[in-house]
Amino acid sequence: NVIAGSDNNGGIGGGGGGALQISSASAIVVLAAGVIRAPGAGGLTQPRTGGGGGAGGTILLEARRVEIAGVLVANGGGGAAGDGDDDGKRGLDSTTPAPGGTGDAGDRHGGAGGAGDAIAGVAGSGGGDGARPGGGGGAAGRLVFRTLEPAPVLGGTRSPTHAEAVRSGPLRLR
Repeated sequence: NVIAGSDNNGGIGGGGGGALQISSASAIVVLAAGVIRAPGAGGLTQPRTGGGGGAGGTILLEARRVEIAGVLVANGGGGAAGDGDDDGKRGLDSTTPAPGGTGDAGDRHGGAGGAGDAIAGVAGSGGGDGARPGGGGGAAGRLVFRTLEPAPVLGGTRSPTHAEAVRSGPLRLR
């Protein structure tokens, strides 16, 4: 099937990071070697355009006490190159944006995914002739904490870090 306004050579977008909820009646502790991730996938390259990176997912942690010493990430995936065969990369386990694919012609690169304090993905670049543009990077997801203590203890590596992407609030017991 071809959708109006498109052709069948468009890039394939990366899947989103999904959602993960972990709830505990007492505590959630992520040790230094622990990793919880919900990354967006990288976009895929097709003959004429690069697919956009998938958005990062949402991670919800709710408990009386939440302590993070390890890695907690919901970063966006990188967009694919508009030419060549360089797909975008999956959201990384750091505050570094996932790289987009590199185009063969020196342009037409895929955009980087959202991560750290830069929650929006970066637009892909088009060729000088406007053909075969790279796919845009996926936006960063969300980190949500609900605790009974005044605030979660957040160490380790967390991404995104931007205030619009991280929420803390009171845990409501039923």
